[in-house]
Amino acid sequence: MNLRNLWPEQFTFEKITTPKETLEQQASFLPKLTGDLVHAEVEEVGKYLANAKSITDPFKYEFLIKGKFIEDYSFRVFIITHDVLIYPIKILLDSGIYEELNGTDTSVWIKVNDEEEFFNILERTLRSNRIRRVISSIMSLSK
Repeated sequence: MNLRNLWPEQFTFEKITTPKETLEQQASFLPKLTGDLVHAEVEEVGKYLANAKSITDPFKYEFLIKGKFIEDYSFRVFIITHDVLIYPIKILLDSGIYEELNGTDTSVWIKVNDEEEFFNILERTLRSNRIRRVISSIMSLSK
C-alpha cells in the first residue's frame, strides 16, 4: 500500500508579533524613562506562583516592575496567558489597576481577541495612575 501525503502542499509563514515580544519591547523603554532606576521584566509563570496550575494555557507570562537597588521586591502588573494560536489571550491585571480602569475592585481575567485590543489595554495599563505611583515609589526606594 502506497501512502500519500495528506498534508497541505505548502505552509505559509506569517510573522506575528507575540504578546511576549510586545511586552519585552515595552520593558526596554522603562530604564531610559526612569534614569535606570526602574526596569520591567517578562518572566514565565509557573515555578513559584501558587495558582499557576489552575492556568491551563501553555504559554504564561507575568510582567514585573523592579527597582535597581531593591533586590527582593517586584510589582506584578499582570499575568497573560495564551495557547499556541496566540489570540485570544487572557490578562489578569493587578487589582488596583483593574479597579482604576474598570471601576470595580474585583479583578477578573480579561479576554483579548487581537493585537489591536491588546495594545489598547496595555497602553491604558502602562499609563494608569497606579503604575505612575508604583514607579515613582520604586524610584524613591532605589536611590
